[in-house]
Amino acid sequence: MYRKFKGLLGTGLLIILFSLLITTPVKAAGVARIGNKTYSSFAKAVEKVKNRQTIVLLKNTSLKKHIYLNKKKSFTINLNKHTLKLKEGKKFLAFGCFTINKGSVTVKNGKMTVAKNTDTLFEVGKKAKLIIKSGTYKGHITNHGKTTIKKGNFICHKAGESLIFNSGNLVIKNGTFTSKYTNSNVLFNANKATISNGTFSSKGYDCIETARSYPYKVIGTTVINGGTFINTGDGNALSAVDCKSLTINKAKVTGCVHVANGKAYVKNSTIYNSKREAVRVSTKGVFDMSSGSISVGKGEFSAMDVYDSGKAYLRGGSITGGYTIRKTEKIGDSILETQDDYPVISADPASVSVGSSFKIINRGQGKNIGY
Repeated sequence: MYRKFKGLLGTGLLIILFSLLITTPVKAAGVARIGNKTYSSFAKAVEKVKNRQTIVLLKNTSLKKHIYLNKKKSFTINLNKHTLKLKEGKKFLAFGCFTINKGSVTVKNGKMTVAKNTDTLFEVGKKAKLIIKSGTYKGHITNHGKTTIKKGNFICHKAGESLIFNSGNLVIKNGTFTSKYTNSNVLFNANKATISNGTFSSKGYDCIETARSYPYKVIGTTVINGGTFINTGDGNALSAVDCKSLTINKAKVTGCVHVANGKAYVKNSTIYNSKREAVRVSTKGVFDMSSGSISVGKGEFSAMDVYDSGKAYLRGGSITGGYTIRKTEKIGDSILETQDDYPVISADPASVSVGSSFKIINRGQGKNIGY
């Protein structure tokens, strides 16, 4: 009798426990965590985060609206191998995820992407800092303050927009930066940019363009100390137009380097273009090369074009091509080729200065012209 009662009691307890499980509502898991406290939305976690704390994303999340950071505090967003995405909306939103007006934000370890009808992933104000340590980011970055990219994968989201627009201080230590659009830069630098390494690839517009800012101030300065720069289309791999300077050191460049109303300094780098000239210097631009190599494919085009008051100083290194160097002068609206036996008649001519240690390797498709 006792055993029967004990069995019935055990069965009854199991039934009660089961009924509690199915009738008691389960509290939804948090979206983000700060320390031991969880939050039901990422936006709420950003609102509550304090100086030097870390927000940990707990699952893939869609933001319902743009986030503005207006308080001077420093914190980290650990995406925790999850995806943070702006939710699709009916209206076009110029700014996608974050506007950082004050403080410092560090992001790492996951994926961020904007919606189809938005473009900017981060906008960094003049008094703000953004540090990206790792992850994949699809969307545009607009920097007016200081942005440091240590590594990651960055993808241009929309045609007609630069993947990165910089009017502040930009530091890129490594990463992969890609634009598949024929009318988008990878980087448009209007102030100060330093690149140590990375792979930069575009399809049409200049991969890296150093230019003047808006309103028009000629302050753009880009320093490259390593990396690979590729333009698979007809645009330039690197350009210095209406800027202070472009320094190219220890770089591998596939595509054209164009200099106009600016200065480019080249050393320990290779510049190759299979589709047209590898270097183009025009409109009072200055190209100064101390070491490295310039070469082109086997088409009938020069390895270097210098025209419209452009100047080239070839102090060391080598140039290889068919029509190795072509120099032209602009007389009014017409351009006249200046050959070996043709006098320079422009009042402000283009010029090419070749040092004694510089090697010119002509493949025999045409003679060197006017250097």
